[in-house]
Amino acid sequence: MDTIDALLLGRVTYKMFSGFWPNVTDGAEKEFADKFNSVSKIVFSKTLERAPWGKWNAGRIVSGGAVEEVVKLKHQPGKDLLISGSITLAQALIDESLVDEYRLVLCPVVLGSGRPLFPNNPSLHPIELMNATALDRGAVSLIYRQARVNGRGHR
Repeated sequence: MDTIDALLLGRVTYKMFSGFWPNVTDGAEKEFADKFNSVSKIVFSKTLERAPWGKWNAGRIVSGGAVEEVVKLKHQPGKDLLISGSITLAQALIDESLVDEYRLVLCPVVLGSGRPLFPNNPSLHPIELMNATALDRGAVSLIYRQARVNGRGHR
C-alpha cells in the first residue's frame, strides 16, 4: 500500500469494498484498512453519480473509457496505480498492455467455475514470475511482471 497513490475500481468491486473497508475500525485488519481507505479512489462506472467511502474522501467517478484514463494517469507523476478485484477493468487494461505488474494471492480453494484473468489466449500476455511467498493457511503471494517480448523492455 505504501507504493500506490490511487486505487482503480469497477462499479461492482467499489460497491463491495465501500460497504466493508470504511467500517473496519479495529482488529487485525485495521492497519491495512486505514491505508486502503486513505488512498485516492477512481471508480469506473457508467451508472454511478457518486462514490462515497464512509468518513473518508469519496472516489472520483470516471464514466468514459478506462484505457484512455489510465494512459493519462500513467503519464502523470506519482506512485503506482492498484486495481483490486474489478476483473472487467483489469481485462480491459491487460488487453492494451497497460498492466506492468501482477500481484496475485493464490488461495487453496478449488472452484468448478469462475472468470479467468486472461480470457483470451494467455500467450498474448506473457508474464514472468518475480517472487513467490508462502502465506498462512496455505495461500501463496505471487508477483509477476509483464515479460520482455521480442527484445522489448517492460512497459
